[in-house]
Amino acid sequence: MLKSWSEMKSIPVKNLIPFEWEFIKAQKNEDLVFFGKDVIRSMIVYWRKESNWMVPRIKKLDSMLSFIQGNIIELAQKYENPCLENVGLSMNSIREIVPLDPESIMREEGTTTFNVCGWCNFAKNLPLYAGGVKVESICNFESVVGITKTYRRFDAPCFLKEAPENLINQIRQSLSGKMESLLEEKKNIDKKIKLLLALEKIAEKKPMPPLRRPKGWFKKNDFVICCLISKDEPVRLLAGKIVCYREGISDLATVCFFKKIADSSICEGYGRDFNVTSLTIMNIWEYDYFLTHPEFVVFAERWAESEFWWQRIKSFLFALSEVPEDIEKIKK
Repeated sequence: MLKSWSEMKSIPVKNLIPFEWEFIKAQKNEDLVFFGKDVIRSMIVYWRKESNWMVPRIKKLDSMLSFIQGNIIELAQKYENPCLENVGLSMNSIREIVPLDPESIMREEGTTTFNVCGWCNFAKNLPLYAGGVKVESICNFESVVGITKTYRRFDAPCFLKEAPENLINQIRQSLSGKMESLLEEKKNIDKKIKLLLALEKIAEKKPMPPLRRPKGWFKKNDFVICCLISKDEPVRLLAGKIVCYREGISDLATVCFFKKIADSSICEGYGRDFNVTSLTIMNIWEYDYFLTHPEFVVFAERWAESEFWWQRIKSFLFALSEVPEDIEKIKK
């Protein structure tokens, strides 16, 4: 656990912000607190994914290092070493040589480790299997050292059994170095998470940048404020209720307005679909927050990640001073 704010401040704030979050500009921890609890929560989710993604990589490197520390010849004796000289062969649809005998096809992965590439735990298959066979593969031990990759057929003998000791040592050092590097990186990410968790506790709930809204930001039956933008008419803010919510590549909320609009194609003239990653739809509490915190509107101006969204954000900010039509039906 980070012991003090002074220790927390030793982490550069720019390192807390995901690389692709161009709309976030922060110089100090207080700036992140200003952005709000949900922005910080999204950062925590991002870094936790990064941290969790490292765990299997570290385990894999640790497993490889454990194996390579031993005597390869002795280790190989623990696994099957099939004779494949007289196995029937054929060519598959992508012109790869594959075995035909039932034993080869049914043999499980990991059974020929350090003996034959086709069923070795450390052979990376390219690109397809024939049964359980790695038809053509590269060796993970070779890859980790960064030497030229050799594509080996399934019946190729393990090159490590004949490898010189200096190459084996090079592989050990490379594995150890990569694992230490990943462990250090994960340690730094976990420190970021702890700092963000501390900042989240003191941050206020605020509107979220639309393109970063998490799942569940809107739900069916939520009351919302929608911004209607048209080339020929002034911007209008209307109050309504979400009557349908559809998740997909683009989550859509169907809003039924309390006031009829002329160009509506659903709900008998009272509704419209809204992409929830657009600022043209917001919760009631978001609208109220913008209205009562003009200093936060300045931050909202950075939310435009393209010219398309900037036009909508400008329209929304322009309309903020307007009273949404029929909002009294929600306020009751």
